[in-house]
Amino acid sequence: MRWWWLFLLVACVAPEGRRASECVDDADNDRDGLFDCEDPDCAEHCGDTAAR
Repeated sequence: MRWWWLFLLVACVAPEGRRASECVDDADNDRDGLFDCEDPDCAEHCGDTAAR
């Protein structure tokens, strides 16, 4: 029971771009200040439009 907080921590800071739908939802899913294709984590889903 003491490890439930670790699950919550990992779930809350997962990088954006794990799913293609996260890169087109107009949301900053990983709360790093970069949205969708501006976020390098979405590079594989956005092609050359992602920031580098």
